[in-house]
Amino acid sequence: MPRTIDGRKKPRGPDELKTVLEDQIAPDERSRIYVVVMDVGLYK
Repeated sequence: MPRTIDGRKKPRGPDELKTVLEDQIAPDERSRIYVVVMDVGLYK
């Protein structure tokens, strides 16, 4: 994932990604949009 719109570094995990995505939702739309991030990476 490239840098965010506001220039922050890319997220390091699913929780940070969720926060970044939620921050990009307009305040008046936050009550109608729910962000879900699924981590499907393989772990060793």
